Amino acid sequence: EGDPIFSQDGSKIVFVSERSTKNNGEIYIMNSNGSNQVRLTYNNNEVYDYNPSFSPDGMKIIFARQLKKYYYTDIFMMDVDRSNQKRLTFDNIPKGNSSLLKDGKTIRYSILNLKTKQSEIYEIKANNSKPILVSQLPQGAYDATYSKDEKEIVFVSSSMTNYKVDPYTKTEIFIMNLD
Repeated sequence: EGDPIFSQDGSKIVFVSERSTKNNGEIYIMNSNGSNQVRLTYNNNEVYDYNPSFSPDGMKIIFARQLKKYYYTDIFMMDVDRSNQKRLTFDNIPKGNSSLLKDGKTIRYSILNLKTKQSEIYEIKANNSKPILVSQLPQGAYDATYSKDEKEIVFVSSSMTNYKVDPYTKTEIFIMNLD
């Protein structure tokens, strides 16, 4: 079990579980008291779903799907009843931390640019428009999340501390304005 996120109104939680398949992440939803757990994605062993989040109105779920063979990830969206599943990105780049902004039409997500090794923040419209670069994070930054007013980003980084070790062992949390 992992990646739990409350809906805006606090009534639901969306999360990832491998309970139905070995080493295969699936998206589940449940009431905030833990009842009525429902599996939303049904995948073969070729993909791993993770990093779910709710739309501001609680009617849609945005999530990342990784093609395990190549470690590529794309962003998907579906209704909370698992209908209308739609792939939103098609560039096969490692992605994460996706969220639907307050306008209900724009998805913001982070990628790891494999050439520069920098994390980058992109926005894409839910109608499959071309991704737009919003911001570049320092090398070594990951786990970016956005403030409620969508003007700041908080992320974890090891690069700014000049540690030459595993990035998960010596890290700090940073806040950055997106303006």
